[in-house]
Amino acid sequence: MPSDDSQIDGWNCTHYPDLKANPDIGGIGTISSFVVSAYLTLICCISKARIDYLRSPDKTTPTLDIWSFALGRLILSFSDQQVIVGIAVLLAGLSQLSSGLNSYHWMTVLNLAWFSGFVHILTLTAMRVENRSKNKIRNIRLCAMGILAFILLCMMYTVGLATGRATVTFPEQPGVRSELITTPPSNLPAWCLFQPGTTWKIQGSPVSNLVYNWLYVALALLILIYSYVTRALLLYFDSLGQVVFPVVKLLRLDKLADFGKRYGFPEIKSIERRLEGMGRSWLQLGWLSFALAWGTVRIFTIRKSSGLQPSNEENIWGFGQVLALLLLVLPFLNLYGKYMCSQKILNKNKS
Repeated sequence: MPSDDSQIDGWNCTHYPDLKANPDIGGIGTISSFVVSAYLTLICCISKARIDYLRSPDKTTPTLDIWSFALGRLILSFSDQQVIVGIAVLLAGLSQLSSGLNSYHWMTVLNLAWFSGFVHILTLTAMRVENRSKNKIRNIRLCAMGILAFILLCMMYTVGLATGRATVTFPEQPGVRSELITTPPSNLPAWCLFQPGTTWKIQGSPVSNLVYNWLYVALALLILIYSYVTRALLLYFDSLGQVVFPVVKLLRLDKLADFGKRYGFPEIKSIERRLEGMGRSWLQLGWLSFALAWGTVRIFTIRKSSGLQPSNEENIWGFGQVLALLLLVLPFLNLYGKYMCSQKILNKNKS
């Protein structure tokens, strides 16, 4: 790495303060609100999928119809709330780079945005039919999610440095190992992740080599891009096969598939049927459940290894932390209101 010990606009990658608490980003209430809202949305989506499966097409199950409608409104409420919050937390993290935001809290910002993004993708899955019939609001939601996904994709490359392996070279001393391979410290300024060409120091000694964690980043990008693109396409098409199969024919890849069939590869029609199956709600919800579980492991693993003391400010349930969780009650009040309103209309029609 280049030997440039100069401080860049107030961000110094060689001398930096100890890790300090940042409750606005890493507070227990803030993190819990993102995680809880994600899993509440998942539960609501699974419940709605089950109810829609049991509903009668001739409207002879009015109670299930009401619950499906009310859950749909609750899901959309979580969706619209989280996509805005996700964009806000990313912009807040970017704005704090100039104040010396450390790599631990920057990783937390990305993980919180991850939860927000997948809450929105969950709703694109559960509300496909409703979103198809409302073109304007569907396009607005897709654009909002596109903005969140674009910012997250652009910032995701910093994760490879934050989770990479750094080789630290210590001064030669008799009987002491001169090199140490470790991960970048949690208190390293996040600005350094955007400038890997500058000199880094860990424990006062320079980093002689930095290995990028390509596997971690590639997996995260694959999950994010696949989830968003497929969910967006399924708002306009009945199955992924309707998109892929014409492209295969246009590129004349069907000829290649026919050639491969002679050597035991699946037929093109078989592949198309599998793609159609991938559009089913249960498979989509299973895939998104995996993405949320992976995000949960990431955020709490990073928090545990941050080095912050258990008694720090981020673990104190202050006003802001309690408020973040209590605000999750509001969508359920909306659910109750929608259900009671629909129930009154149903009773009035019966009488």
